[in-house]
Amino acid sequence: MGIWKRRSFETVAFPRPSQDLRTPRYQQIAAVLREEILGGRYSHGEQLPLESALSLRFRVSPLTVRRALEQLATQNHVVRRPGRGHGTRVNAPHAGPRPDGLSMARLYEKYEKLAGKTEIQVLNFDMVPAGERVSGCLKCRPDDLIQRTVRLRFIDDEPFSLFTTYVPEDIGRHFTIEEVKSEPVLVLVERQGCNVIRAEQAISACLADSTTADLMKTDVGAALINVRRSVFDDNDRIVEYISVLYRPDRYQYTFPLRRDNSAENHYWALEGHI
Repeated sequence: MGIWKRRSFETVAFPRPSQDLRTPRYQQIAAVLREEILGGRYSHGEQLPLESALSLRFRVSPLTVRRALEQLATQNHVVRRPGRGHGTRVNAPHAGPRPDGLSMARLYEKYEKLAGKTEIQVLNFDMVPAGERVSGCLKCRPDDLIQRTVRLRFIDDEPFSLFTTYVPEDIGRHFTIEEVKSEPVLVLVERQGCNVIRAEQAISACLADSTTADLMKTDVGAALINVRRSVFDDNDRIVEYISVLYRPDRYQYTFPLRRDNSAENHYWALEGHI
């Protein structure tokens, strides 16, 4: 996909922020600008378009734009300079491409390497009844005890993912909080003698609620990447169920694809699965 040239970018007619969403229009505009700043569209120290230009771009009032810029300033993405033509400078010394994408073909290798480069805050480490939802994921009874670990991961002092991991009680009772602070739960599962051979994973999106938004330093209603994974051993038992929320401005998934021209109807397939 080509990159917009700045001149044409400024004059393109963009859709008006939706009035049907629960998220206020100024927050929608702030989210768009934040994505552009973190994605490297603007350089650190560069002045954003004036409020009047942004009002035309988004087809909203200057007051709505001003509230969006004030939110970005509160989040430290921009620096506002009142009294100087309403200039707004980008504060993004590390802006640019997001961290390396996660290839599905090398999922666990990437995950384990990443674990050593991040800081972890353990929010929960306990034994709880599985309940209706998790029991369906672990294929156990709702009143069965399971080990639950909730961890917040940071890169450069910024939260980028929230991990909630569930494992059967007979495996998780051997874990210590010190271990889950320093190692992936999957490694601890395998250390208990589980021969992990496959996993089923689903990727979707969800919106941050007030608790998640506060933990991950994002807005209520902001989009998050939601990854859910069930891990199986060689007896086809689910030995780990994990749900992960990622901030999309801090992380992304990439999928290597290969064109299959051998079939009658050409199609794209995940590399290595043609």
